This record gives sequence, C-alpha cells and structure tokens, in this order.
Amino acid sequence: MKYVFALIASFIFTFSFPQAMIDNNFNYLYNSRSDILITMRPVVSKDSITVFYFAKTEKGNPTTYLLKWEKRNSYTDSTSTVISYDTLSLVNNKPWIGQWKFSKPDSAWLLVVEAKIVNSGKRVFFIQLIEPNYPVNGYLKKENEVQFNQFVYSNEQYLVNGSKPGKPIFFTYYKEKFQRPLPPFAETGLNVPEFLLPDSTFTVPGGKIIGPLKREGLYLAQEDTLSNMGFSFLVKNFPFPKYNKLAELKDPLLFVTTQNENDQIEQSGENKVKFDKIILEITEDKELAQKFIRNYFRRVEYANNVFSSFKEGWQTDKGMMYIIYGPPDEVKLSEGREIWKYFGSIREEFYFVKTGSVYYPENYVLIRDTKYKASWYSTVDLWRKSRF
Repeated sequence: MKYVFALIASFIFTFSFPQAMIDNNFNYLYNSRSDILITMRPVVSKDSITVFYFAKTEKGNPTTYLLKWEKRNSYTDSTSTVISYDTLSLVNNKPWIGQWKFSKPDSAWLLVVEAKIVNSGKRVFFIQLIEPNYPVNGYLKKENEVQFNQFVYSNEQYLVNGSKPGKPIFFTYYKEKFQRPLPPFAETGLNVPEFLLPDSTFTVPGGKIIGPLKREGLYLAQEDTLSNMGFSFLVKNFPFPKYNKLAELKDPLLFVTTQNENDQIEQSGENKVKFDKIILEITEDKELAQKFIRNYFRRVEYANNVFSSFKEGWQTDKGMMYIIYGPPDEVKLSEGREIWKYFGSIREEFYFVKTGSVYYPENYVLIRDTKYKASWYSTVDLWRKSRF
C-alpha cells in the first residue's frame, strides 16, 4: 500500500502547480510540428455533456505523455479541481481517442488538460469550454470512430448520431459559395450569417448511415429545425484539404494577386502552361515561382485542415491570417477572445472574438483596423518575391 501511495504521489507531483490559463502562450495550437495536439468535441444531451477527445503527435518514435485533466472556473482562475490522471504513448498516425461525460452545468466552466512530455518535461495545455447551452447535440461516426474534422468526404459513408436511435434528423444542404475574408485593414469584416437560405433538405433516422453525399457544401443536421441546436459539417471531394485542380487555386490566391492577375488565372482554366506563365510574371524567376506556389499552398492546406468551419478554412479570418503571416509567435486565450502576436519584422497583434452560430459555434472573427495596412502589403510583397 505504501508503494502504491508513493507511486501516485510521484505521478501527481510531476505536474506544475496550477497557473492562470490567461498567462500561458498557446502558440503550439497552430504549429503543425507540435509535440502533441488534443482536440475536444462537446456534444450536449438532455441532462449531460459528452466530451469526445482526440490526441495525436507528428513524432515518428513512440513518446510517453502524462495527462492531468482538471476543472477551472475561468481563464484567470489559478485554482483547479483534478478530474483524472492518465498516461499514454503516442506515435504518428496512431491517435488516442476517448470521452468524458459530465452533468450539464448551471454555468460555464473550463475543462483543462495538461500534457507533460516525460522525456523533456515540457508541458502544454488544451482547453474546452463546457457550457450548458452549447448548440451541438449530435455527431458523425465512420467505422465506429467519432469524426473530429469539420469536413467529411463526398464518396464515403457516415453513421448519424443524435439524441436516440430512430429519432428523425433533418438535414439542410447549402451550396452557397462564401466570399473570401476582407483584409485586416478593411473598415468592416464580412457579417457572420445568422440564417442561410437552404438549397435542399432530407431526413434520416438517428443511428442510420448517410452517404455518399455527392454534392459539396455545408450540411446542417437538426432534430428540431425551430431550435438553435444541431451540428454541421462540410462535404468535400478528396483530396481536400489539398487542391488538385488549377481552377481551385484561383480564389485562395486572391490574397496575394491583383484582380487582373486573378482574372487571368481564371481564364487559364486547367492550362498549366498559361498558369505557370502568370505566376512567373509575378515572381520573375522559375525557381521562385515553384517555391511560391509550394509554400503558399502548404499554408492553404493547413488552414483548410485546422480552420474549416461552415466554410473552407482559407476563407476564415484565422485561415487568412495564418496563410499570410504564418503561425503566430504568441497566442493568448481568454473568454471568447484570442490574441495572435508576431515579433521580429512584423511586430503586430491581431484580436479575434468569438461569434459562433448554429452553423459553427467555434467561429472567430478578426477585429479589423486600418493600422494593419502597411504590414499587410509589405508581407504580401514578400510573398510575391517568394521570400517565404
């Protein structure tokens, strides 16, 4: 018994003393080479909330992590209530999936997981807000695994999960093509849609299979179409988040091309010779042109993978800023707000506020300001000179 107590005590004291989350730098959330990334997906039922979680690493060798799950009242709270301790070993392409179930709270609180890498002692934190009125009440499964991506593929089948098997789930399909976000110095951003006009509807009993869904676009699933509850997902053709057609490159390139150049790209269609000629005229060097397209669309792919919401990731404010400026040097989180800080030659701070809806409750929009105009154009110029 003494040995067991000593082992538990040793495990507990490997973790840091509680610190306020508002003081932490969360820049690893947007680093594709982070040691570990944990994604959490809450789903609300009548009297409880289930949080599905998904942990992965890009490391090729098995790495052991110690996890501490805890409850916090807020980002400024330096005290916590420990829920559980876990230990796991992760390797690339072998994620770890699990779930927690909590009673529906009277007020919101933070589910915080501290992950410590055993070999290095490095610690990172991941946070999910647990709120009683979270509008997501269903999810998709594929081959018995909960889907954590906001997008699914048009040629595949998925199991629909609602409050109970057999209960009708009404699907609304939107093929609307969303506008690209306006630059950070614009006087206003695009309005977040509170209501979209549907293109078609269909009904599926909960616990049944849907797919293949051949039409790309946004799908909203609801048990009650008069409520603000439901869950949404994008249907995309493989190989999204990558693009494999020249015509698909035109819109993301609007951030770094003139309207005339973009029109020429559209007119070139799938003619690679014409497309290459336009890019070459921008960079004025063949090797630089190849580097420009390769690096630019590497970031577009990342944005699609990480920031997709009710629209493709590159079309979101976070996606746009990541593509142009790259991963932030510092990320600060607080209730309903994110701050991205860049050091070095850029030296800018960008503020995002949470403006979720039933179409995507985790949506954030950029607070725009004319002061960003100089850094935007100078950074775009670096892209056009292929300095990234």
